[in-house]
Amino acid sequence: MCKISEIINLNNRLHTSSGHTIDDPYLEQRFKQSVEWYIRKAKQVKFIYFLLSIIGIVVPATIPIINSVLCYSEKTRLIVNCLSFVTSVSAALLSLIKAKEKWLHFRCVAELLQSELSLYAEGVGRYRDKSKRNRYFAERIEKIMANENKRWLDIVNDNSNKKAERKKRYRVKP
Repeated sequence: MCKISEIINLNNRLHTSSGHTIDDPYLEQRFKQSVEWYIRKAKQVKFIYFLLSIIGIVVPATIPIINSVLCYSEKTRLIVNCLSFVTSVSAALLSLIKAKEKWLHFRCVAELLQSELSLYAEGVGRYRDKSKRNRYFAERIEKIMANENKRWLDIVNDNSNKKAERKKRYRVKP
């Protein structure tokens, strides 16, 4: 679930006292659904990242305590082996699913989209011409999301040539 405050804030930005920020109902719906999806996904992978990280910190720290407190027995050895297994699996999953990278990525895209909404709402830059602003806004948000898809594939496939190359690719040119 998205944070309620973020959704309320987004709704407030989309609906002003004078009506809708975005003139086109389809564009508004597409934009709103996209931003909510990115916020929700960021929250999900952030939770997974912190859960696996905490497991990777806390579980290994308990092993010496268990070894020193419990008398050494077959049961103790089984517990220690299971905890070691859990630690290894959580570390492997953390590396495999790249939760931190995905979390930061989804969050960044949500912020980029909301930043574009601010420019659109204020009618600055390419959004000055009211006759073309919906078309520009649609092109811009679709371009941001298309670039997001490419970057997400880079993260998933680990095609990390260089950080600078990723940053360069991620930037959306006007």
